[in-house]
Amino acid sequence: MTTTRTRPLPAHGTYARGNGCRGYRAPCPCKPCKDTRRRTNKMFRVNRERGVTSFVDPAPAQQHLQLLHQTMAWDDLAAATGLPLSTINLIYAGRRTKIRRETHNKILNTQPRPSRAQLVDVTGSMRRVQALMRVGHSLRVIATECRASRNRIHSISNGAQDTIRREFAERIAEAYKRLAFRPPARDRFTARTINSAIARGLHGPLAWDDETIEDPSASPDPDSTDEQLNRDELAAHRRADVAHLDSFGVSPEEIARRLGMAESTVKGIVKELRARERRDRSKAAA
Repeated sequence: MTTTRTRPLPAHGTYARGNGCRGYRAPCPCKPCKDTRRRTNKMFRVNRERGVTSFVDPAPAQQHLQLLHQTMAWDDLAAATGLPLSTINLIYAGRRTKIRRETHNKILNTQPRPSRAQLVDVTGSMRRVQALMRVGHSLRVIATECRASRNRIHSISNGAQDTIRREFAERIAEAYKRLAFRPPARDRFTARTINSAIARGLHGPLAWDDETIEDPSASPDPDSTDEQLNRDELAAHRRADVAHLDSFGVSPEEIARRLGMAESTVKGIVKELRARERRDRSKAAA
């Protein structure tokens, strides 16, 4: 048994319902449909006498689509314009010699806006992942922070793909801000990651700024390429972060979780801070 699919009837008061379809559907005799059919046919006759056509040159719409597609994905373009994706693709590719004025207006009235599904250049994301590896973060840690698989992060770090989704690039950028200047504790695993990054000629966070890291034509800062925070500077930064959170009453366990540090290390720093406070109060009392 086969079933026949039928299109839903157009709404009453529309030209499609009022005009019908020859050999398929008779014109609707209701008053709203008749009025719409007569009004539309009269407009067609008047425009024909005036030499006004319903079709226009597709070049402006094509140029605007090319502008929109720089920041918007195809599905977002279809949703924003209210046009079928097939129509958008044909106009974008220059395979239309004329388009309806309504289609032209829908495209030109659509404003550019960022789309998280849009494909963007991978250069900035690749450099961020490589910089995190240069300071000792493993691919597994980076993948966890980016909410992605280890294989995908590995593919990005090797430059195996040219583009990634904007939404994924934003996740990598957020993870980079959290981890770039908070290297993990030094052990044989982080040493292995750093040595591998050095052997590959990867550059650390200090070799880039916010603009150059995204620019494919930019080169790393030669004065900062191999510069790293030494252990004393790292310790000072970590102690300052712990002290800041401790001053707001955050528990050592929560501080360790937020900063990615071992609980024992945090508890040791907090203990030192308490001892210093007691010494300062004793000196002030004396």
